[in-house]
Amino acid sequence: MKHRFQHSRFRIIPAMVSLALLSALFVTACSREGDESTTTSGSAINTPTDSLTREPAVLSTAEEFTVAINTVITAHGQTLTVRAESLTTSVKALDSAIHRFLSDPDTESLSATRTAWQLAHAQWLDFNDARFSYAAYVGEDQPFADFEEEIAFVRQWQFIIDASPIMEGFLDGIEGYPDSGLVMDQTLPLNDVTLRAQNGITSDEEICLGFHPLAYFLWERTPGDFSAGSDDISIQRRRQMLITLSALLTKDVDRFLQVALNLEQIAIQAFEPWEKQRLLFDLLERQIDQTGLIQRPDSPGFHPDPQFMEFSQPDQAARKNQLLQLINEPVMLSSLMHKLNPQATINFLERLSALPVSLPEDSASEDTAPDESGGEAVEGTEEPVNGVKALKNLVRFFQTAQSDD
Repeated sequence: MKHRFQHSRFRIIPAMVSLALLSALFVTACSREGDESTTTSGSAINTPTDSLTREPAVLSTAEEFTVAINTVITAHGQTLTVRAESLTTSVKALDSAIHRFLSDPDTESLSATRTAWQLAHAQWLDFNDARFSYAAYVGEDQPFADFEEEIAFVRQWQFIIDASPIMEGFLDGIEGYPDSGLVMDQTLPLNDVTLRAQNGITSDEEICLGFHPLAYFLWERTPGDFSAGSDDISIQRRRQMLITLSALLTKDVDRFLQVALNLEQIAIQAFEPWEKQRLLFDLLERQIDQTGLIQRPDSPGFHPDPQFMEFSQPDQAARKNQLLQLINEPVMLSSLMHKLNPQATINFLERLSALPVSLPEDSASEDTAPDESGGEAVEGTEEPVNGVKALKNLVRFFQTAQSDD
């Protein structure tokens, strides 16, 4: 049996921050470089690619380009390390909250444990949303050609830690099937070996590791299902299941972070400047997708689980903040963008701020994915989907923009 509640097909996401805030931060970035340029005001520019070839790059040498790229990508690496530390701390806090709940199961301790789960999972999403994507960089003559094993590990352990949706009846007895699940199967010891062997054994929804099995027990079960000192074997096994799940999650997140951070450092230290440029602007495009007006079922970060019905808005607020941290402080990608093409950067910030508060569900369709056309504004007002397309077209321009050397 799958989770009973599902998200609607599309999410409605709040608007991006105001142009005034973006422009102010951008002007600050420019002034740090000693440039006198300022941003313009007014309506969004209808044809963002018009000025891409007219405006000369501020960077004058390949050496300056390399320094600028390295400054930005190093700042990104530092922010990712901070996010990894926050994730580690929050997962350990979740483990502690679970043990406190089991020592005295009641509604108050259960509520505190749910909150700890939500925070830990938000930190997990925050870290993964900020990582570079390696999909386009594996294979012969690609930057990550020698690290395919590590990349495969990261993908595998993302599934282990955050697989969803899950089959509730695989974990425990459910309505109509009270004797189903690992908890009720007394022939299986609920230890590390058993859970790793059973995870995804015949289906990707037969999940007994990671965040979402924990969420099932925290949201779909009552404190009485975990009574301390009970003689009921199913309650004893359910308690053991919760302890084992939490301990494995802590270990798995730590193992995942070691490999993921190592891959990031390889990119920061060993990649050529143009490869780093691609990585940074690929990340920017992905974060625009994740923070955009529409979240599709196949989009990165889309979660159909019922728990996210409570937590989707804080999650999206964090993603908007993450996008701003990439563009402005502490990473300051906008500073590099300005050096590559000042006018295109102004266009980008104006388009970003022009996105509307929400997009009605009935205006979304299968052909709304951004493409290379960029779209055109209607009567001076940015169409929502075309606005996203235009943003992504500008990002793709910056992926290959070079300095004059």
